[in-house]
This record gives sequence, structure tokens and C-alpha cells, in this order.
Amino acid sequence: MLSVLVRTAGLGICYGQADGTMMLWARERTQRVVFGVEIPASTFATLPAVLVFVMMPLATLLSRWRVTRTVTRKLLVGMLGTALSMAVLALAAYLFGDSPASLAWLLASFVLLGVGEIVVAPLVQLTLGSLTKPIRHGIMVAVFYGALAIGYHLAGRVGAYWPILPKPVFFCGLAALALLGCVVVASASQWLRPLPTEETSPRTKRPSYD
Repeated sequence: MLSVLVRTAGLGICYGQADGTMMLWARERTQRVVFGVEIPASTFATLPAVLVFVMMPLATLLSRWRVTRTVTRKLLVGMLGTALSMAVLALAAYLFGDSPASLAWLLASFVLLGVGEIVVAPLVQLTLGSLTKPIRHGIMVAVFYGALAIGYHLAGRVGAYWPILPKPVFFCGLAALALLGCVVVASASQWLRPLPTEETSPRTKRPSYD
């Protein structure tokens, strides 16, 4: 359970950049003029929530195509998407230097970050629930959001290095953090419990309220 919570906090550090350094990237290092109209940098703050809503069917498709049919695969796909999200901006920072980069780089980063969120966040909650008795599932949800809050707090601490570190180094460090999570998941895959499915778990009866 502790390893799951540590990974959750680690991913929270990356997710927290969507409201922090990625907004600074949008304001300072992105070409935001589209068809002669400049898009305010604050507009991109709404992108993570919109993308999660729009891409929810993608999680179903990945499961249907058996790309994420196991707990290990789901965690690996989610954390790999998170790592690629940070790597995209690291590459853009390296290629363009102090010049503004194309808007496509930022959008690609947000999309990959959204893939990581829709795959990992629900799965971690289900995994924590499977480790405890049903009566304690509510407590596990609170523990999950507590670990995520710690990650967002650390995201702010990491963001303090934005004006100090070169931007390729900054985003490469975040990508390396997510890749480290991939290594941990791959090495601990034998301890991850399979989640119950409709085919494997006994059908539960609905309680009667008569």
C-alpha cells in the first residue's frame, strides 16, 4: 500500500505542473496566435479537465484492445504517458531555446498527461480498495486524495526551480520521475493484486430497502 501511495504522490508532482509551470510555458514560450487571434495563457488552465472528460472513452478502448487488461499494464501506460508528456516539453525547450515554440507541443503534452490521469487515478483508487475490507473503502479514498495532495504540494516546491534550472533539464527531471515509477511498477508487478472483473468476481446482490 505504501508503494502505491508513494507513486501517487510522485505522479501528483507531474500533474501539478499543469496548473503551474506549464502555464508559465504557455505564457512565456508558446506561440498563442491562431488565425490572428491571441489565446490568453489562462485559457490553458481549463485544458486538463476538458481533456479528461473528452478522453474518457479512450480508457475503454485501451481496455477493449487489451492494451491495459492488467493492473501492471494500466499503471505502465499511465506513467509512460505522464513521462512522455514531460519529455515533449523537454524536447521543445531543447529545440527552440528561448524562442516561442509551436502551440502543438503544449497541446501534445496536455493530451499525454490526460492519458496518464484517466488511466492511473481511477486504478489506484480501485487498487487501494482491493487491499482493504469494503467497510474501509471510504478511508482508502481519503488516503488516495491525501497522497495526491502531498504530490501537488511537492509540485509547487519543484516549480520553485523553474527560474533556476534550464528548461530542458527541468522537464527531463519530471520525465525521469515518471519513468522511475514505471520501473517500480514493473519490478513489483507480482505483488499487484488483479482487480475483480464482471467475469471473475461473483455477482453481488443489491441490498433491499423494502
